[in-house]
Parts: sequence; structure tokens; C-alpha cells
Amino acid sequence: MIDSVVINALLIDPSGVESGYDTNNDGIISSDDEYIEICNTSLESITDVSGWQIGDDDPPPYADYTIPDGILLKPGECIVLVLDYCGDGAVIDTMMCTVPEGILDMNYSGTALLGNNGDVVTLSDSTGTQSCSVTYGEVLCQDIDRLDIPSFDIENCVSWGTPMDGCALLADGDSCTYFPLVLSIDASSFEVRRYESHKVHLSWLVESDDHTQEYYVEWRSESASNYSVIGNVAAGDDIDGGSQYTYLHDSPQNGINYYRLRQLSIQGDVSYSPVRSLLMDRKRSIHLVPTITTDDIQISGPDDEYIISIYDLQGRNYVEKMRLTNNQRISTSNLHIGHYIVAIFDGTTTRFKRFIKI
Repeated sequence: MIDSVVINALLIDPSGVESGYDTNNDGIISSDDEYIEICNTSLESITDVSGWQIGDDDPPPYADYTIPDGILLKPGECIVLVLDYCGDGAVIDTMMCTVPEGILDMNYSGTALLGNNGDVVTLSDSTGTQSCSVTYGEVLCQDIDRLDIPSFDIENCVSWGTPMDGCALLADGDSCTYFPLVLSIDASSFEVRRYESHKVHLSWLVESDDHTQEYYVEWRSESASNYSVIGNVAAGDDIDGGSQYTYLHDSPQNGINYYRLRQLSIQGDVSYSPVRSLLMDRKRSIHLVPTITTDDIQISGPDDEYIISIYDLQGRNYVEKMRLTNNQRISTSNLHIGHYIVAIFDGTTTRFKRFIKI
């Protein structure tokens, strides 16, 4: 357990002999349907799991995954990491595929992550200083290789036992009737963007409002751990193509602002939208995230385009004058483990940021 977040369930062998489970509903039961569910067991605390890492102890090409920025688990909430939700299946059109709320697509097509006969799954926080593991099958805690996740603590390792074909392996035993907890909101689009000098315009399109009473707009600043309600919008009458809603936030703070929608149904049920984030900065500062990474980094700032170079601490150049757009991801897969400096030129000034490749 890390900050009350636990590994709750694993789908080991979706295409098992005894039964099958098509997680992504693409018409094909395969390794793409494997999933790992993590849950926040706290009764009152929200946990930000942005940048947390999860994976097994195999070397590449077997997948390790870093949870994207802006992912928060409220008390009792779970999130399901599916190996390849929008894969190349028989039903899903990858260009039209929408990942439901409560699911993260690891996007590792054709790469089995969880061994059918036994494996380990390790979860570590964003700093790599805390970790926990579960093992199943023939794998023992003391045999876990620390290749992929730093600071493995054998005291935080739990053995779950024997996997079953086509069934989710739960923390307290196997269950062929288990379905992951997925919270959903019937919003087909939810966007946030800058408006005028320092305001944020939110818009969302809902396909059907038949059972919705109201939408609450929730916001938190970069330094806050909890969301606050900043406005509410009553559900309207359905029109052809759905219902369009907007809301204007007049007072965002400098730094990263996080937004989500809380949907209240007529029956009193509550569901949440995906979290959206937007960087607001009157001082034109530039951010590099994450500062500890396994996969990639991102430059966020007030300008549309930058030119970057990447050096190690000995001054060796790994990326020379690469042009990129704001918020574009930069792969670090070709970099060795270590410390690096990024020189960021915005057209007038060069700034230097550091990150660590692990």
C-alpha cells in the first residue's frame, strides 16, 4: 500500500481455456484485454497518482507504464489500466475509439505484460521512493528483480496465489464474476482553453441528458489537494446532436489549473468527467514535466513553439536544436539512465531545466 492506494485486481489470461473476457469490447479476446486495477482505500483523502509507475520485473520490451498527469483518485475510487484498450481489434475503429472514464489505455499493442503462469506487479509513487508489489503463480517476493521499479521494498510484497484462466485475480482471491469499477459521465467531449487575458473557458457536449439534473464545475489549483465547486449548470433539453454547455472561470491561478465535471442524476447518482488541466502563467514561466521519467518529457509554457537541446551533466549533446510545439511530448527512450539538462529557447530567452531518466 502506498498512501492508501493498493493493487486491487489483475486480469491475467483473458483468453483462458475455462472462460474469456473481452475488456475493450473489440471482438477479440487477447493479451490486449489484460488489466491492472488500482484503488484508493482511503475514506477521506484524494490521492494524486500522476507520474506513478506500474509494471512487472521483466526487461524491455515488456511494458512498464507511467500514469499520466492529472489523474486523481478520490476516496473509494478505482482506475483500470488496460494493456491496449484502443487496439487493432475487429470492432474498434482506432481513430474513433474513446477510452471511458475510469480506464487508462497503456497502449501496448501485442505486448503481453502479465505472465499466465506467474508474475509480479509493482506500483511505485512518482518519486520512486515508495513501492508495493503483488506476486502470483510460481513467483516469490524474494525473487523479484528490481530492474524496472526503483526502491523495491520486500516488506511491501504480497503473494496472491494461483491465477485462473479468463478470470480477474483479486487481492482476496480469484473471481470469474469480477468486473472493474468504472465511474463514467455521459460527456462525449470536455475541453478547457484560455479566454481573453487570464480566464478559462470550459465546454462540454453531452449526447443525452435524459437522466441528468445538474452539472457542477469543480476546480483545484496546482498547490491544492482538494477540488472546490466553482459553478453549476442545470441540465437542458436534448437537441439533435446532443446538448452543448459552457462555463467561464474568471479567476484561475498561476500554474496548472485542474478541472472536472460532477454530474448529478435525477435519481441522485453522481459521476465524474475526466480531469482536464491548463497552464496559466502571467509571468511567462516554462515548465518541464515530469522531472523524473521513464518514457518522455513535456515542455509547457505561454508560447506556441520552442527550440530545445538536451545535454547530460558532462555536456554531451543528445538532442540538438529540436523544434517542438507547446505541450508536445518528447521521447527519452534513447537516453541512458541519469541526469539531464534541457535548454529551452522561446525566441528571445534560453531557460534551463533538469530532469532525471530512470
